[in-house]
Amino acid sequence: MKENDVVFAPVTGKQCERVEELFGADSEDLWILGDSATRIKHNGEFVYESLLSNKLGLEIIRVLEEISLDYTIIACTRSRAVIKNNISEVM
Repeated sequence: MKENDVVFAPVTGKQCERVEELFGADSEDLWILGDSATRIKHNGEFVYESLLSNKLGLEIIRVLEEISLDYTIIACTRSRAVIKNNISEVM
């Protein structure tokens, strides 16, 4: 791709670090649009982040739980993803 001046940019809901793990050494020079495109990473450095405040994130979770509990809520932070502890491990 480099020889043809093509830049590959994986876009995914996965965390940027997970994308780097999946691509391994091939992740160099990639523009990774991870975390549902709220974070962009290039050559191991974040060049863009658009994150919610914890207060707003907790409010969104509260409202979602009021609407229904028929879905799994996964909250992502800069360092990890968190699933509520009331989620059954058996599906």
